[in-house]
Amino acid sequence: MPGHRIQVDVKFLPAGHRSFKDPAGKMKKLYQYTAIDDATRARALKIYPKHNQETAIEFVDYVRGRFPFRIHTIQTDNGWSATAARVSSQIPMVRRGRLAVAVAL
Repeated sequence: MPGHRIQVDVKFLPAGHRSFKDPAGKMKKLYQYTAIDDATRARALKIYPKHNQETAIEFVDYVRGRFPFRIHTIQTDNGWSATAARVSSQIPMVRRGRLAVAVAL
């Protein structure tokens, strides 16, 4: 069923491309946030210059706006979402071993 479970992951994008430089020419870090619906394989992707609670919450809001169906569960590897859950009451969390799962969004 679409939206039943969304897998979310964050990947550090290695430097090396000229687009990863700031205006002063200094290399900058970028992070790719990706959400994939298990049922439809629909995907939402966004690149951020920071990997913190604020961007995690912003990405969840972005995903909710991009997918045309209600999201029931977001599953992660217990990385970004665990800290975001402490900041936002909009992301209730359930722990299942090494996984963190946000339910009923």
